[in-house]
Amino acid sequence: MKSIWYIFLIFFCTLIAQGYAHRRHESSDSYYQLSDSYYQLSVCAIFQNEASYLQEWIDHHRKNGVDFFLLYNNNSTDDYKQVLRKYEKAGIVTVVDWLHNYTTVEEWNKIQVEAYTDAVHRLTNISKWCAFLDTDEFLFCPNGKSIPTVLKKYGKFAGVVVNWVVYGTSNKEKIRYPEKMLSELVYRSPLDHPVNKHVKSIVRPKFVQSCSNPHYFVYSSGLYAVNENFERVDGPFTTENHVTVFRINHYWARDLDFLYNQKIPRRTRWGHPAEDILLFERECNQVYDPILLK
Repeated sequence: MKSIWYIFLIFFCTLIAQGYAHRRHESSDSYYQLSDSYYQLSVCAIFQNEASYLQEWIDHHRKNGVDFFLLYNNNSTDDYKQVLRKYEKAGIVTVVDWLHNYTTVEEWNKIQVEAYTDAVHRLTNISKWCAFLDTDEFLFCPNGKSIPTVLKKYGKFAGVVVNWVVYGTSNKEKIRYPEKMLSELVYRSPLDHPVNKHVKSIVRPKFVQSCSNPHYFVYSSGLYAVNENFERVDGPFTTENHVTVFRINHYWARDLDFLYNQKIPRRTRWGHPAEDILLFERECNQVYDPILLK
């Protein structure tokens, strides 16, 4: 009888081990099928029809110390699966289908908040830090150090907020393969432009209570986020732009083709006049700053 139980125990443990090994490469709606690893830094983003931009974005963040990407697909119809396949097979990317429709900016923000809340739950026990970005936002440390290395100084805080530096189109008509966006888009807005007071968040998932908007999170009682100068920040803006330690280059308009064929139509549907969008884009082309030139 003991031998039967022993055989059963071995068989059961083998199934568990196989399940853990398989989990790492599986995309699923189950919180427990992301990974059995513990990452220092993950990135979460939601995307729609951005296949041509994903590889450069992922490779940049991998180079800067990101271990894992949790990506939410919002009704994409392009070839994003082909682009992401090699990363999924390597266990670097997990894609979650987030098939919600929207017509207003408020509805879009709600979709993002719900996806980010879902991501916090999925990552709570497997990632120390997670940065919540868009695929036109490139996070890095200007001193060249890896992001996880610098984050060690902020370990007692629940989050770190990072300011934008918004870039324009650099009057580039269209970025064509093998051209890189980081090489072609080299003009930005002045650092003191009001738009650059926006922040995005790098959070400790286990200390997050809720996601209040795509830029900012609410933390467990007594905990809070700081900027790179260790100053407490409660909300999606800072009083000044600080990008010496951490920085996000935000390629808001990408190239002129993207600006006219995607950005302006989307924003006008949301009630923003096209003239205002074009004026803002010109303001984002004022300062030559090729900090990520490849």
